[in-house]
Amino acid sequence: MYEIRTLEGSELDEGRAVEKTVFLQQGYPYDYEIYDGQSVMLGAFVDEHCVGVIRLIAQDPVLPPVLNDCVVWSPDELRALGGRFEEVGTVAVLPEYEHSGIGLALYCSAYGSALERNVTHWGIVMEPERVEFFNSNFFFTFSVIGELGYKGWACSPYVMNLEEAERNIFRNDSDMYELVQSYLPERFRFRF
Repeated sequence: MYEIRTLEGSELDEGRAVEKTVFLQQGYPYDYEIYDGQSVMLGAFVDEHCVGVIRLIAQDPVLPPVLNDCVVWSPDELRALGGRFEEVGTVAVLPEYEHSGIGLALYCSAYGSALERNVTHWGIVMEPERVEFFNSNFFFTFSVIGELGYKGWACSPYVMNLEEAERNIFRNDSDMYELVQSYLPERFRFRF
């Protein structure tokens, strides 16, 4: 079994180490240290060892990659959201824990964390086929907001309205909706 919690202190260092390891293993450069002061990171722990992380990056003081490094068609709309917009900057799960449900649990927990901080929209830079997988299988509602080719990779920028996504999950998959609700703070559960 695993536990998801917000990373602080030495756990933050452990989470960043997992994040870096996974990124380098997958052939991506690791350059997220510049966002440490404006990020919220959650970690998945098995036997008190971090095995996965998700990083949410605020817009200030440095614009996150989705707004800074991508060709986005209407960046001013997203910038205008201020603190209500964050980027899902990284999701990293150690290979031996892939397909264990930890990645999805990190997204669900991050959604709860976002609600607590009044975040209404997430941006993400991702491969189109992965976004299609999330939208089709988990009823997320990511929509493309810019051009393919982030840093030369086959990735595009996307945005998701969090309330619309939760409503879409509610309408389409009661089991998935129950799972999402199980990771939310009590006051945000079963709003639909």
